[in-house]
Amino acid sequence: DDKFIEGDEGFSSVITDIKGGGTVDPDKAIAESKIEDNDIAEAHVVFCDKDGNILTPDQLHAQEGHDDIYVKVVLTVVGGDPTKDADRLELGNGSATFKLTPGGNATAGTDFVMDKSSLTVPGGKSESAPMKIKLPDDFQSEGPEKLSFKAEATDAISKAHYPDGFVQPAGSSEMTIDDYIDGPKILA
Repeated sequence: DDKFIEGDEGFSSVITDIKGGGTVDPDKAIAESKIEDNDIAEAHVVFCDKDGNILTPDQLHAQEGHDDIYVKVVLTVVGGDPTKDADRLELGNGSATFKLTPGGNATAGTDFVMDKSSLTVPGGKSESAPMKIKLPDDFQSEGPEKLSFKAEATDAISKAHYPDGFVQPAGSSEMTIDDYIDGPKILA
């Protein structure tokens, strides 16, 4: 089994050059075969640094107004770990785009700002490029907030290249966004 999501493939076998004087009916000398691709992927959204290195659990804290965070989509086998290369699956027949749906109690537009709402995994790869997410200071004292994402395949995926249901949404790591505690000072 390969590590490529590529859809089903076919091949033909042709009987030629028969030894020993035998003959074959030319209409029956070709056999068609189908290889079913059994690779089903999970799309993980992981937090990473700007170079794409996945953050460890103890690095999943950021401060509004000071830090930017990054996410990327990683494709793995079902139940796979996105940090392990052995669990990754690559796209074999072109790119696939994934819509990111935020979760947690952080508010889009106030607590975090995304320039786009989708990421694309290029053909031949198992992950997208990192996307920057800005964490503006909202000047509200509200305590730590949580942010996670779900990745869902969009209609941009070519049905000719990938079967329906070739990818399932997987869990996301969760980022904690802390308030900027050294906010504006009021002078009397």
